[in-house]
Amino acid sequence: MGGRHGVARRRLLLAAGIGLALLLAAAAFGPLSDLTRPAAGGCARDLPPGALDAVTDAAVYRVEETFDPRLGEYTCVLYDRDDRRLLSVAALSERDAVRSALVADLAERVDEETSLQALPDGLPGMVTHYGWFHLLPPCPGLERPEDGFDHRPLVTVRGPSGDIGEGTLVMAVALANAVAERLECDAPPLRYGGGFRTAEPIPADEAVGTPCAVLATGPLPEPRRGGWTVSAAASDTAPAGRCTLRTTDGQTALVLTSWFGEWGLPIIDAQHRWYADSPRQGQLRGPYLGSNWAWAAAICDGAPAHFGLRLSRPWREFDAGVLHAVLGGFAAEQVERRDCHDLRMPEPPAGD
Repeated sequence: MGGRHGVARRRLLLAAGIGLALLLAAAAFGPLSDLTRPAAGGCARDLPPGALDAVTDAAVYRVEETFDPRLGEYTCVLYDRDDRRLLSVAALSERDAVRSALVADLAERVDEETSLQALPDGLPGMVTHYGWFHLLPPCPGLERPEDGFDHRPLVTVRGPSGDIGEGTLVMAVALANAVAERLECDAPPLRYGGGFRTAEPIPADEAVGTPCAVLATGPLPEPRRGGWTVSAAASDTAPAGRCTLRTTDGQTALVLTSWFGEWGLPIIDAQHRWYADSPRQGQLRGPYLGSNWAWAAAICDGAPAHFGLRLSRPWREFDAGVLHAVLGGFAAEQVERRDCHDLRMPEPPAGD
């Protein structure tokens, strides 16, 4: 009897202990139902306090995270209770993988204009139309390629529903810094002081002092009606930027784009094949001037840089001389702002 009473007593004490533990946990952490929710882990730990709450009301319910230090690859996805993605992070280090990822998102199709927005000065990054924030933090710890070009990892972040705003950028910078630590980049962290806004059209003369200044001061013809506006989606530190010239009634006339890094070469090659005046001219041999498309090249920060000009459609007012002058002004502005060298331009049109 004593033995059975002893076992029963121990079971009672164990049950009481478990009950007390649950009560203490409920008091400390809230209702018991909250205890069944997985604690936010993975890349959620890398976010500033309250950063995710600033862009979504949903709570993190599930985390998927992988890290391969040998390949320098990292992924993390945060899901809510309904298995919807709240935040995704993907980092690549191998040069061909970085190039493929950027080209896949940034290469334009012939029938559409891909949105591209440079991040504020000081941040080596950009955001594209579907809310992909791409950051390329400095990483001296990465093995330098045989060609000697500067090589950086690519960290891509997407927030809830592809939100393009201040809150997602704050998270993207924090996550890029965390990835750089995991990769042992041994570089100062990226810093962001706020004030991010997507580019809106402004009167062309207000683009003076921006990387798009040529559209304020260059030899532009008068529009057929109204005036010109400029969307200056470029900065002095982003790996790509865009300047868009439109009429005041919203018609796109001309797009200038810059790509800094050897990954830009496949994009130039793809665009050249689309926009060159003839298939025979579609082979990429050097800087080019056509009727609707032109490009130039330079060396910036030890890597190739490319500068493209594209007309949205044939405009009689934009003859070859105007295109060459606008491209030259744009490329020269970038070269000066970024301390580049070896600018290569297409030959000017005959008679200029």
